[in-house]
Amino acid sequence: MGTRRCTLCGEEKASGEGETTFVCDACLGLPARDLLVVMRGLVSAEDVPAFLSQQHRVPTIDLGEYEIAEEVRKLLTREECERHVIVPVSRIGHALVVAMTDPTDTDALDAVAEATRTSVEPVIASAAAIRSAIARYWP
Repeated sequence: MGTRRCTLCGEEKASGEGETTFVCDACLGLPARDLLVVMRGLVSAEDVPAFLSQQHRVPTIDLGEYEIAEEVRKLLTREECERHVIVPVSRIGHALVVAMTDPTDTDALDAVAEATRTSVEPVIASAAAIRSAIARYWP
């Protein structure tokens, strides 16, 4: 048994015979812009949300530790969440808080605002966490 290395971030994992390279789960869901940051070695794939949070002054959220209320989930369809890689998280007054990988994605923010008729406040989560939340809450 040998090791294999993620071709993007360099993470090593044990592997079977003959396998030497792969793309790790953390890198698989990253937008192209974030992949460049990882490939240049500026941050690890797992640290991209924290990096973006610091860069854009937008908080992060751990979706695995957060329960999304049914009335909030009903505001967007699974298709809308998948299309924009977002998850509605909560309502604060007249604003809808949405988890997303890129808080500067104005197309996604505008689409959510139009669909829900609310103002939208982004928080940052990894693409993997968002995909997991979509699978969990919109089976």
